[in-house]
Amino acid sequence: MKMLLFLLLLGIVGPHCTSAQLQVIIELHHVELQVIIELHHVELQVIIELHHVELQVIIELHHVELQ
Repeated sequence: MKMLLFLLLLGIVGPHCTSAQLQVIIELHHVELQVIIELHHVELQVIIELHHVELQVIIELHHVELQ
């Protein structure tokens, strides 16, 4: 399950990766998802559905801001 979500996320952000590393650790329903994203001046909106719970992550990177 974790690998599937990670690969899905990689498919979304993969083409846009350049620099600046951000590590996001998300715990949902006792499932830990660890995502490492490399971005540079890119706004990324990721919507992950896990166990019927919608999680919306908005990442803005200038000096590594996480909303």
